[in-house]
Amino acid sequence: MIKKIVGGILVIGVIGIVLGGGSDETLTSESVEETQSSRCIVVNDSDLITSLYFGDGFELQNVYAVKSNDFELAHFISAEVINSRNLGIDGEVITWLAAGELDDISYLEGVGGFGEEYSSWGSANQNKQGSAYDDGYSESRDCVK
Repeated sequence: MIKKIVGGILVIGVIGIVLGGGSDETLTSESVEETQSSRCIVVNDSDLITSLYFGDGFELQNVYAVKSNDFELAHFISAEVINSRNLGIDGEVITWLAAGELDDISYLEGVGGFGEEYSSWGSANQNKQGSAYDDGYSESRDCVK
């Protein structure tokens, strides 16, 4: 009887190893974060950063870009809002779609709730090109957090 139980346990264990690829390693949130951060590009260009928020009543910090795989040459740029005074959006993450290389942007639009509501690059645009569902949008926001 004991041989049958031990034999059954061994069979289940072997099946588990075969189906599990022979590894007992699991995907942790730490390794997921490493994968996401590998796409993050720190944006240090003060002229670019200023052009994102100029005249909108706030400033930015922790600015990151991620190249989108959904467009031929475009990046999603996200940043944390600071000094928003009476707008009350300090600490929120705001996002833009930028077409072209980061040092030569040919098109810019606010994307998502804060990008469309609070950025002058998003509120008046009637022909939106980017959305919160495009590759790179969420990833760029994750870089900021």
